Amino acid sequence: MRMIRLQLFARVRTLMPITRQRLQWLIVTWALTWYIPCLCLFFRKPDRRMAFREKVAICTIIFLLCSMILFLILGLGRLLCPVQPVTSVYELSDLNAPSDPWVYMQGRAYQIQDVIKTHTSRYGIEPFRFSPFLGQDVSELFFKNDSFVSYCPGLPVPNEWDNVVNRHKPDSTYFPHTQSDPNGQRKPYTEYMNKYAKKRIVWSTEAVAAVQKRTWIILQDNVYDVTSYFASDVPFLGNDMSLLFSSFKGRDGTKQFVELAKRDPLAPSYLQCMNQMFYIGGVDHRSDLKCKLSNYLLLGASALLVAIIGFKFIAALQFGSVQEPFKHEKYVLVMIPCYSEGVQSLMETLQSCAQSEYPDDRKLLVVIADGIVLGKQNDKPTAQIASELLGVRFQDQPVYGCESLGEQQQNRVQICTGFYDVNGHRIPFVLIVKIGLEGEQYRQGNRGKRDSQLLLMRFLSRVHYNLLMSPFEIALGNHMVQMQMHPKQFEFILMVDADTTIEGPAINKLVATMLHDTSIAGLCGETLIANENESWVTMIQVYEYYISHHLSKAFESLFGTVTCLPGCFCMYRIKHPVTQAPIFVSRAVVEGYGQTKIDTLHLKNLLALGEDRYLTTLVMKHFARFKLKFDAEAKCHTRVPSSWTVLMSQRRRWINSTVHNLVELLGLSELCGFCCFSLRFVVFMDLFSTVVQPAGVLYLCYLVYCLITATDNFPLISFVLLAAIYGLQVLLFILKQQWAQIGWMVVYILAMPIFGFYMPLYSFWHMDDFRWGSTSHLAEDQESQVEHHPAGPIAYEIWDKLDVLQPALRSQPSNHLSFPDPDDSNHLSFPDPRDSNHLSFTDPRDNTGPKSESVTSGKSPAMRASLKESPLSTASMASEQEIRAELRALLCTLDLTRTTPMDVYHRLAKRYGSDLDKDKVHQWIHEIVKE
Repeated sequence: MRMIRLQLFARVRTLMPITRQRLQWLIVTWALTWYIPCLCLFFRKPDRRMAFREKVAICTIIFLLCSMILFLILGLGRLLCPVQPVTSVYELSDLNAPSDPWVYMQGRAYQIQDVIKTHTSRYGIEPFRFSPFLGQDVSELFFKNDSFVSYCPGLPVPNEWDNVVNRHKPDSTYFPHTQSDPNGQRKPYTEYMNKYAKKRIVWSTEAVAAVQKRTWIILQDNVYDVTSYFASDVPFLGNDMSLLFSSFKGRDGTKQFVELAKRDPLAPSYLQCMNQMFYIGGVDHRSDLKCKLSNYLLLGASALLVAIIGFKFIAALQFGSVQEPFKHEKYVLVMIPCYSEGVQSLMETLQSCAQSEYPDDRKLLVVIADGIVLGKQNDKPTAQIASELLGVRFQDQPVYGCESLGEQQQNRVQICTGFYDVNGHRIPFVLIVKIGLEGEQYRQGNRGKRDSQLLLMRFLSRVHYNLLMSPFEIALGNHMVQMQMHPKQFEFILMVDADTTIEGPAINKLVATMLHDTSIAGLCGETLIANENESWVTMIQVYEYYISHHLSKAFESLFGTVTCLPGCFCMYRIKHPVTQAPIFVSRAVVEGYGQTKIDTLHLKNLLALGEDRYLTTLVMKHFARFKLKFDAEAKCHTRVPSSWTVLMSQRRRWINSTVHNLVELLGLSELCGFCCFSLRFVVFMDLFSTVVQPAGVLYLCYLVYCLITATDNFPLISFVLLAAIYGLQVLLFILKQQWAQIGWMVVYILAMPIFGFYMPLYSFWHMDDFRWGSTSHLAEDQESQVEHHPAGPIAYEIWDKLDVLQPALRSQPSNHLSFPDPDDSNHLSFPDPRDSNHLSFTDPRDNTGPKSESVTSGKSPAMRASLKESPLSTASMASEQEIRAELRALLCTLDLTRTTPMDVYHRLAKRYGSDLDKDKVHQWIHEIVKE
């Protein structure tokens, strides 16, 4: 056993640095996949083999969860309270239709349709004569007392005794079944009726106790009417039984009967006689706790789901932008990453952004072409299409080196700038084309959308922190300055996909919402489908898009934490409007988003498949006191997959990245609310509902089966729940006058087996597939087609135009620093420098402090060598302006009523070294606080 543990530890150590949580998960993974031999995993890389095991472990857990849900709903009740053929006289009284005739007698219920047919054909009795008896007790028509000797052997025979009290006199209505066979023996009518007996009659203990004029007693879970026994001239059951009947009238006398049976050898005969003469049914246990437990669980879950749906409904009703359409003039970066889009798609995106109702000189289009890639429907690379639409030639521009993702962690880019003229609008733009390193022959420069976003995020972050910059970043800053725009002027960044068009007021509405509430760090609008009628694949997505925004995102927005700001259309706040401290481009966010060592299944699903959602998670993680909101008034239109294969590829990425991001969100320490009224609970419910979707679809199939067959155990609660869920949504459509959505909802319901069953199962099993489907391939798949050449070191420098537009910035409306109230929940939440759990952004000049994996150890050997050539410490290289900016941001996170200047100095010294001037730092602290 010790050797096995050592081998497991050795295998794990070769994959990645181990954290406690990671080690615990790997133990669970191996415990669930021990039966899979390593020799059967035909993957070249160890991380791929481990990813396969993790996938199998996750699928096993999901299978167990789905099984548990189905067991709790369908199996638990049947296990604790097996379904039995029983009914009550109250239920049976409703079964009086001639098409389904029922009667009962002596504790049994009979379906007598064949009996009626026999009486009609043999005896000429009209069927209507049976009507008074349907659903009623017909014991008076049968005379079991005539067979007393056979039913009660060994017991005294009473004289002229009838087991039925107050029997009606025989007439044409109450026809007595007293005929005899040719041998003079009474016909066994009761035994003849046994083949028509379908159920037992049951009585509740309360009903037995409530009987006043008769003597009922419970023995061994059976109910007996012994009223007629006291009319017998012979106590044929003995005096002890007579005493028992009198003493336990309306109660359970089983215990006393067991004691009696120990001393009376005729007790079995007594019980046999009672079963034939006095039996009227059994005890009804359907209302016992064990039989109602599953219903209570289902009722509680249903009430919870209805409450959540109700809150979402209320959120959707009251949600909407309240800002007036005032023309705002804040600087906005509009980032448009493109990859393989065609001319029409890219042109529509550029024109919609250019013609938006926002001042042309206050927005900058930044188009980033992710490599020299030829789309399936294109005759030229998308980068060339973009440059021709913008009227420039990127091929003639200088080549700059930059940091990047991928194996080399470097790339080369070319930059074009100018003004995009369309329909009277003249908008400045920057075109960035990633052309790849020398020797790349297949999809040159392609590093993915996350890499395109990081190009701009790193640049803005280093500008705000006054850090050393790569040649590309310096060139980009110079281009912006030449267009009379400085990077520090921009307060917001809008991300728009190259296949998305935005409506005219969209940018202005997003900016207005941001300005209305300065605690908002991120914002998204509503995404509408532009090609909803293109195919049946697009049609089944319309309702889902609408509901995901107007119910899910609107509900999350009430908490101020929309868990996913879609990358096709969202806006982030670049810096704090008061302290000017970076938010979206803060060190922690850029470091976390720029991780290069992603060799686990969890990280690959976060960063390789669901980068947009993970970016939202990072902002929420490091700026928990800020809000992420949804504005339904800002709208965009995007093209959704119109073919089945592309849709499955997209949903595979979405579902798997959703699962891993929700797991990441559950680990965040600062989520608003408490218990069931918290965002953590909502996130857990989203995660749980995502992984048990297949079980939900199977249960819906069961409900349909119950509806068709009309079984006795009709799940009324479930149908009420479904009616509430979809009824509220229909009401929402009516109130919002979205009549077409009612039809789209019907289409979605018909497609529910696809969305709720097939797609999740397909996605979970392909969780270790990190490809983007038919539109892109993994770098691993390209290795055989790429000739790698070692890249030279990147020369980092200080940008000499960092303050070139500072006078212009000071001429704008003053955003002077006001120190926030420590109790104010809206002030900037900046990572504590002492916190070792957050990612520390590393200045390329810093060669002494600890390095983050994603920036230093993950770089190429040449780049690390370049960084190590400078032996200068951080403190000696940092300018006073940089240290004061760091100090200002740090003070914004502290409670000054509990923090001393010396505490602040020690925190700052950890960042910049121990050679800081203590007196000067104290002077700066007093000056900043005084401001």
